[in-house]
Amino acid sequence: MKSKSFLLRTFSVLVLGFILATTLSTQSMAQEKKSLYDRLGAINALAAVVDDFIGRLVNDERFNKFFVGHSVDSQKKIRQHILDQLLPGYGRSMLYTGRDMKLHIRV
Repeated sequence: MKSKSFLLRTFSVLVLGFILATTLSTQSMAQEKKSLYDRLGAINALAAVVDDFIGRLVNDERFNKFFVGHSVDSQKKIRQHILDQLLPGYGRSMLYTGRDMKLHIRV
């Protein structure tokens, strides 16, 4: 009688463990199928990073001279250009409308 009870409990634990492992594996696979863009929090998270980055540049003595005299519209355009450049690297294709970057490429 004790051995039947022990076997039943052991079997129950194994079945529950299998169900739990399968569920976790399925959730993990669903998470892996998402692009890096989605896993990071999509546009809102990346925009927050860009905003923080621009804030640091503006407050840094070495770089703030590049932002002096820009109108609010120009500042928004700079922000959008930075986002447009970053998004393809995170699995989200966007059309970059800024200046040509050929000057920065050394051939």
